[in-house]
Amino acid sequence: MKAIFLLPLLLAACAKVDSSQVKSGGIYANYSVTAQGNGSASCEATFQVGSPTGTYLSLSGSDAATCDGHPMQRSEILGIVTYSAQVPYDLSRTYSAVLHRDGEPDYQSDMNLPEPLALTYPAGGETVSGSNGIELRWALAQSTAYDISVTVNGPKKTTVLASQYPDAGSMFIPSDAFELPIGSTAENFTVVVTRSKAGSFPQGLAGGRSKGKQIATRTFVVTK
Repeated sequence: MKAIFLLPLLLAACAKVDSSQVKSGGIYANYSVTAQGNGSASCEATFQVGSPTGTYLSLSGSDAATCDGHPMQRSEILGIVTYSAQVPYDLSRTYSAVLHRDGEPDYQSDMNLPEPLALTYPAGGETVSGSNGIELRWALAQSTAYDISVTVNGPKKTTVLASQYPDAGSMFIPSDAFELPIGSTAENFTVVVTRSKAGSFPQGLAGGRSKGKQIATRTFVVTK
């Protein structure tokens, strides 16, 4: 059975620091490009001090982030600083996210979108029993060299299943992910499936990762 963990209900506000105070070798970068399903894709980046648990950076001075030449705009939620840009959707395209710092080579990460994700079961809208868990299924891609992650959103909790590699076309969701409130016999649950393809990552930073992503969701009623 896949290991699961619960997301915290509340996020603590994170501290921030200006990027001009941190050398490139101390920056951890996380890049992604995600298909939006409307003919566009969203390119996003976060920058942190040293590691994925480090303080978030706010780009300052001449530091800037772009994706395929489009300036990435800053947003902040609960202290998490994100840079993003809308770009055209194209499966054959290589997307390039760049951290620019004056006097240094550009730190460029290249990403490609994986094949689209088509869920086949549950189809959505139906009622299913969660007493013995549910096997989530989707159409196999031509390549299996993708990571799959699944999040289950219910009335009491959010459950994230351990990621799966390679893409096998299915994942079992254990029954404890479908916890119902006391006294309830049926509730809506939404499953979010993400297919990811690893991208390249530049030398010179403290570390990081880059991914192209396709996302599919299904909402259905679960009884127990």
